[in-house]
Amino acid sequence: MQHVSDVEPINDRIIRIMIKGRMPTTMIGAYMPQAGRTEEDREKAYETLSNVVRQRRGRGPFYLLGDMNARIQKRKEEWKKNT
Repeated sequence: MQHVSDVEPINDRIIRIMIKGRMPTTMIGAYMPQAGRTEEDREKAYETLSNVVRQRRGRGPFYLLGDMNARIQKRKEEWKKNT
């Protein structure tokens, strides 16, 4: 842990970790709600994640890691219908 300067659990799905170095680096770990959860749960989780990312913008590099629980095939089919 000598290179970790700060760990902040945002909630039960998002954590922010600051790494020391010549240029401080932020790592954000996220586990987003599954597709079976309510739209409200998913929107709230993505809104929180967006706020965390916005707070770090312009403060050095950051990496967003995690499980976004995307359903690529379903979205692709919806996209095809609309084009």
